[in-house]
Amino acid sequence: MTAQHPTKHHSQSGAVGELYVLVYLLGTGRLDAADAELRPLPDQFFPILKIIRSENENHQIDMLVHERAVDLHPLQRTYESTQ
Repeated sequence: MTAQHPTKHHSQSGAVGELYVLVYLLGTGRLDAADAELRPLPDQFFPILKIIRSENENHQIDMLVHERAVDLHPLQRTYESTQ
């Protein structure tokens, strides 16, 4: 059995957490509100209209949330050098 590098393992579990949150928000279409003690506030939530995922300034994905569907809009920016 080999030891895993702690940073690598941490970044992988962070990526899984990000994926879980993304799928949850896209699936429910809402983010439930909570008080300062993180107790849910009944019937209070923030509707999710759009999720923007950006890896860097040249690549972005917009996810528009509808009642029964999610539209994905990848955006690739290209910049021409001015010389």
